[in-house]
Amino acid sequence: MRLLLLIVALYFFGFAYADSNPPSSSPFIAGQDKESHTGHTNKKTASEQIGTDKVPFVIKSIEGEKTADRLKQDRPYEDEHSANEGRLITWTVILGIATCCLVIVGVGQIYMFWRQLRLMREAIKDGTKVANAAKTQADALINSERARIFIGVFFNDDLIAATLPTKNTIEYQCCPK
Repeated sequence: MRLLLLIVALYFFGFAYADSNPPSSSPFIAGQDKESHTGHTNKKTASEQIGTDKVPFVIKSIEGEKTADRLKQDRPYEDEHSANEGRLITWTVILGIATCCLVIVGVGQIYMFWRQLRLMREAIKDGTKVANAAKTQADALINSERARIFIGVFFNDDLIAATLPTKNTIEYQCCPK
């Protein structure tokens, strides 16, 4: 996601940089300013003159004063426009209220997700305790059911015995006759 945002930011930055620094027709030599190097100062190309008073981008229309007949003719359109604006305001207020309700619902969902996360963490702690208790019980059962080996070795009527107590340690006993 971060990589995608970085790519999009670099993409738009590239366009902004390209628009602010158009390429020059000749290379710039250090120590000379751009105007003296290119040989012209403050000359605008045809595309730069669009939107000025000489070459307007938009044609300006100048209306004369409206006559009584024209005002009478425009009155129904103005009334309809006013009614439309009133309905637009009403629906904008309704949409604003609905948006506020959605924000409240979103905040409530965030609270419920946080609360559910806290309950899940508590359940994990309890589950860990239960799992540890079950492991202890299983280990105890295995140790109680484990087969024990007792070795007896006889040397000249002497008994050397090895026993295995419950802690799985070995004790050697030597029993003379």
